[in-house]
Amino acid sequence: MRLSDWIERIDLQEEIQEVYVHSFLFKLAVRLVSIFLPLYLLNIGLDPMEVVLFFAAYYGVRVFASLPCSWIACRIGYKRASLAASPLLLMFYLVLRSLESGGPELYAVGVVGSLGFNLYWMGMNPEVATSSHSGSREKETGYFVSMSQLSSVISPFVGGLVLATFSFEVLFLLAAGVMALSFTPFLLSSKHGGRVRYNLLEFVRGMDRADILTFLFRGSLGSGRKVVWPLYLATIIGSVGIGGSGSLMALASAAVSVGVGKTVDDGNRARVLAIGGVVSALSYAGMSLVAGTGTALLVSVLNGFATTSLTVPVFSRAQDHAEKLETAEYFAVREMLFGASKVVVLGIAAVAFQLLPQDPAFTVGFLIYGLACLCTAVYGSRMK
Repeated sequence: MRLSDWIERIDLQEEIQEVYVHSFLFKLAVRLVSIFLPLYLLNIGLDPMEVVLFFAAYYGVRVFASLPCSWIACRIGYKRASLAASPLLLMFYLVLRSLESGGPELYAVGVVGSLGFNLYWMGMNPEVATSSHSGSREKETGYFVSMSQLSSVISPFVGGLVLATFSFEVLFLLAAGVMALSFTPFLLSSKHGGRVRYNLLEFVRGMDRADILTFLFRGSLGSGRKVVWPLYLATIIGSVGIGGSGSLMALASAAVSVGVGKTVDDGNRARVLAIGGVVSALSYAGMSLVAGTGTALLVSVLNGFATTSLTVPVFSRAQDHAEKLETAEYFAVREMLFGASKVVVLGIAAVAFQLLPQDPAFTVGFLIYGLACLCTAVYGSRMK
């Protein structure tokens, strides 16, 4: 998509496009740092198993925080909940930059960051579902995903250059500044809200089993792209190479997301998901064979293309289901399942690092993510 097409679409009088602008800046900030966090943790003295355990604890917080955060979002409004998360997120980046070693303080900072991101997504996901239009949901989901991915094309490479030239402290400070700027469109936002019940068991019984299984498998994939793959790259290539890999992965995702959003429908959803699932699984299998920057970049492009073919159809169908059920509760359950699946997969990876040499342990992790891609495609195609 040409830049002029994006400019023509920007009209902040439409709430969905206000979300687009925020999403671009927010992901720009997050991706400046996220792909380098495993490298940062290695630099302050953690070994690969300890890095994996840190992220398992980080994601585990979301399993328990999703319901209270969803309740807050319903009470104060979805966008306002995302805005309220900003102090926690800024604290996460600013305190993290001052750490010099692992220990209890690292996990305390991780809890703050996890709570912040959980509150943010408990507001943002229902907001996208509420602001988007049911008649063009696939296309608008494609725009939402591609807008965030477009910013992610820039940020990992810029982050790598900042690290190569300055330090992690400068990188975290830059990310915090951009993130603060991203929330300005929400300062005078209208309020969208809902209600959330505490009898989640009753609500889950009303959900389709395909939704639950899709979220369990789909949720684990985020830790593959954000934890295990960057951690593997940190052991074989430098920060600029890691940034280039992240930028190419995001570029491929952005290129595909708009096209998938425009073309996917009930007639071809299963086929799109099947292709995305198989190619994604192959890309994860290929990650374990990477030995240098060139192959890392190639695998990243392949993974970016394929994984987005899973993300857009599943997320757009989730928005449909959320709107028909209780939006806030639906996304609370989704986030809890996401967190639980990440904890399980990262726990398995930690055991692999404990029992196996480093390279076979990474291979085990990548094969698990490949299997999760295939299962996401199977159950995602069954979401009614």
